Amino acid sequence: MTEQHTILAAFAAASRGINLINRVADDMVDLLAQQEPYPREHRLTIEGTSTEIVETNYGQSGKTISSEDLKNLPEDLLTQISIYERAAENQLVSWGEIYPKRNTSTNQVENDGIEKELKQIAFNVKEELEGILAFLESAGFILGDHYFRFRDVIRRASV
Repeated sequence: MTEQHTILAAFAAASRGINLINRVADDMVDLLAQQEPYPREHRLTIEGTSTEIVETNYGQSGKTISSEDLKNLPEDLLTQISIYERAAENQLVSWGEIYPKRNTSTNQVENDGIEKELKQIAFNVKEELEGILAFLESAGFILGDHYFRFRDVIRRASV
């Protein structure tokens, strides 16, 4: 049987992980696929708090899980989500510093360099982001809408 601290750590990591994806998904889709994001009011959203992860669609709450709902998942999967989330967070620190500079220079060479650097970050972190999404599916969430598009875009990310 999986220990409670492992379940709680996995839940916290999954909650932080989906919130991390929510912060970067639209920007990554814009950068990597040159596509406008789906309007926020018309899309499925999954958000984590300290006590639950909640799916919302058109303002209506849907599937909700707590740490208790993870107790039947394999221990290696519970451990893996913590690794994915921590690695993604570490790699995306530079994304948060660099992305606001995108296309702000009058020097096209500088803009191209920033774009190349952002694409490299996206390429480097795609396995971790996919792992977070896969974990949420294992927990019972159906990832449609912009999460599906985001996953497709990061899978095709290359440098």
